[in-house]
Amino acid sequence: MENLPNRLEAVRYLDNQQPLQIHPIGTDKNAAEFNIPHCDHTVATLLAHELRQQNNIRYVAIRQPHPLEQSMLIRIQKQDSEGKVEEAFLNSIVEVHKNLDGLLEQLE
Repeated sequence: MENLPNRLEAVRYLDNQQPLQIHPIGTDKNAAEFNIPHCDHTVATLLAHELRQQNNIRYVAIRQPHPLEQSMLIRIQKQDSEGKVEEAFLNSIVEVHKNLDGLLEQLE
């Protein structure tokens, strides 16, 4: 099939490609959309679940811009102005990493 993405490009970054793009939503500093290239629904769902566990998060949504595009968008809105949306996103990455490390230790 000609429209399938190159499998090698799905696992590595191209030289001119940003690994993560952050787009603020409106003038509200409590909301942003994160564009994560080379990400699928599995990883995005794990991150969204961890974000929803945080008390200061009001809204989390994930979507894939196009079925043939190897990227996911995660939209986050916080309830308050304490801290940044980026910090909440980073905290969710750290928690997913801890959970996966714990699972790996149990399997060994």
